[in-house]
Amino acid sequence: MPRVAGAAARAKSDFPFDLDSAVEAVENFQEPEAAPPTMRMPAFVSLQEIDPSGMTAERMRTELMEEDTPAVFRGVASSWPAVGGERAWSDWDRLGRLYGERMVSVEQGEVFYSADALAGVRVPLGLYLIYMHAAADASRLRQLHAELPMMYMGQSDLFQDVPELADDVVAPAFA
Repeated sequence: MPRVAGAAARAKSDFPFDLDSAVEAVENFQEPEAAPPTMRMPAFVSLQEIDPSGMTAERMRTELMEEDTPAVFRGVASSWPAVGGERAWSDWDRLGRLYGERMVSVEQGEVFYSADALAGVRVPLGLYLIYMHAAADASRLRQLHAELPMMYMGQSDLFQDVPELADDVVAPAFA
């Protein structure tokens, strides 16, 4: 994978930390012996929009969880430090400076339930942030995909990898 080094060298100017460990992690990645099983996505009939102010833990359990009913709770995250203010996660430069060298779990592949998807691949958060920054520009993303596999944080526990970020989200009372 010699082209990864080129991608990391170009990315070094975007964040103030060294990506040598990211290049090494990607270049030394070992394919698993067997592909994970293929999963089917559930078919949802409808998506409810629910006012979170009237939701309780009991209603959540009986009306949504026991019935496997998806729902949207608008405004629940609006007061989280992760959403606004000086700790907002939209400040990728800040996240890169503070936590860029932390190893996080990502998944690789088009969708998490495909047979060729890889879960639990460890990469530096800084590399993932650079990748996501490139995703905002379709032409840069195509170039990046030519050098690195598609990756996303689908089924990972970010708070296990970067516990300091857990203070930036607040679980609603009904959770």
